[in-house]
Amino acid sequence: MGGVPPLTVCVIGAGPAGLMAAGEAAGAGAAVVCLEAGERPGRKLLLTGKGRCNLSNTLPLEEFLEGFGPNGAFLRNGCHRFFSGQLREFLAAIGVETAIERGGRIYPARGGAAAVLAALLAWARGRGVRLLLRRRATQVTRAPGGGFLVSGADFQELADRVVIAAGGASYPQTGSRGDGFRIAASLGHHVVTPRPALVPLVCREPYIKRLAGLRLRNVHLTARPPGHPALQAFGEVHATPFGISGPAVFPMSARVGDLAERAPVPLSIDLKPGLDDAKLEARLERELASPGRSVAAAVATLVPRQLVPVLLEVAGLDGTLPASRAGRAALQSLLRNLRAFPCTAVGTLPIAKGMATAGGVDLREVHPVTMESRLVPGLHFAGEVLDLVGDTGGYNLQAAFTTGYLAGRAAGKP
Repeated sequence: MGGVPPLTVCVIGAGPAGLMAAGEAAGAGAAVVCLEAGERPGRKLLLTGKGRCNLSNTLPLEEFLEGFGPNGAFLRNGCHRFFSGQLREFLAAIGVETAIERGGRIYPARGGAAAVLAALLAWARGRGVRLLLRRRATQVTRAPGGGFLVSGADFQELADRVVIAAGGASYPQTGSRGDGFRIAASLGHHVVTPRPALVPLVCREPYIKRLAGLRLRNVHLTARPPGHPALQAFGEVHATPFGISGPAVFPMSARVGDLAERAPVPLSIDLKPGLDDAKLEARLERELASPGRSVAAAVATLVPRQLVPVLLEVAGLDGTLPASRAGRAALQSLLRNLRAFPCTAVGTLPIAKGMATAGGVDLREVHPVTMESRLVPGLHFAGEVLDLVGDTGGYNLQAAFTTGYLAGRAAGKP
């Protein structure tokens, strides 16, 4: 006697969220096909952490959720089911041991992103997932007899349930072209306007270009958008030909970019956050008092040489002046600019240059436990297609694995 045919699930996208969803759906007993638009799966995964693959971090749940801003609450329930501990156990079970590094960041112990991708593919295929490459899904419609038709330029798949894990719109060369947003919108979902996140800022000051290539380490960056609370971050700031980039810039970049569309956003960099005002003043006085030293030479003892002429220009000082003749006004001007070196953000680089995409499928229209659409039963979402973006440091990959786990288990359940 023939049994009941298995439930069929089509997963769109073979990144970490898609592969996780596909493997979990297959583990629940479904017949799963995973469609990948490109010639290779997991292309964006291979770029994460410069190939080292920062998988997650060891922060407690509530602190982790803060890294996503107000939308982080959407992940709370799901992370109680699959969080960093469960992710490490899962990876160990498929052959990827992990290690905790500086700042509590979790990385593969060996092999980097390539090892993670190989293990995910072997696990998914071992569970019976059928991976089809060069299958760019551009349309999902309701099938006349029930279920969904997933189609592209030269193919069509019939499935009982669909998981959209097609990524965002950043790094389009890796396959993230915004297809998931368009498909979701065609099925009635509201898509919060996609925009760049974890992206360099564009600054208007001409002198920033002269600093291109400079890396300022252990500095404190503050953004003061007019009429809005200040944003702050500590770490590295990298000067570029068009503005600033780096780990201290990325967490605030999406918010600053949004606000800069309305008005330029003043930024300041505390170049000596490790010294309080009194100690910084005493240090500068000591350097300026050194016999035979110019103002420029004194300043060079406090900041990188590439920054010296620009800092003096901003402070309105002549670097050739003997330091002993600088005077109190010069001292105060230097102190102000060491504490708050200024620049102004007028926007960000385009979304194609962002490491992640802000915006996406409106979370109010998605069930936080199953990742199922509240509008279209049988349709699920996972990964960057959702309106979720976190800081650098393992936040976004953890969210991809968590949402993929939930979506796959729910979609594959009879």
